[in-house]
Amino acid sequence: MAQLLGRVMADEGGGTILNLASTGARPEGVGFVASKAGVVGLTQQIARELARYNVRCNAVMLGDVGEDDIPSEPTTRTGTLEDAVGAAMFLLSNAAKFITGQVLHVDGGASVGL
Repeated sequence: MAQLLGRVMADEGGGTILNLASTGARPEGVGFVASKAGVVGLTQQIARELARYNVRCNAVMLGDVGEDDIPSEPTTRTGTLEDAVGAAMFLLSNAAKFITGQVLHVDGGASVGL
């Protein structure tokens, strides 16, 4: 899908691809984790291949957004759908027009050990 959309965007003068990944470990185990790592690699490779055509590709890496988990200290709340949407809207906007190949963690700091 990304290859097809990337070609269309390149023909149209540019565009933005946004991938979604997750930090959460799930009972599905190694397959789930490998697929999410693959999303990160795919995001970076698409960015490399399509940058010359003014096509950006980034990803939002979601933590426990919208789940009923009790937040860990010092995080005082669980992420919301609005947190995820805000990150996605930023990466899709012109405010991020010089950002490509990046993964934005929306996890309340969990990715840095909070």
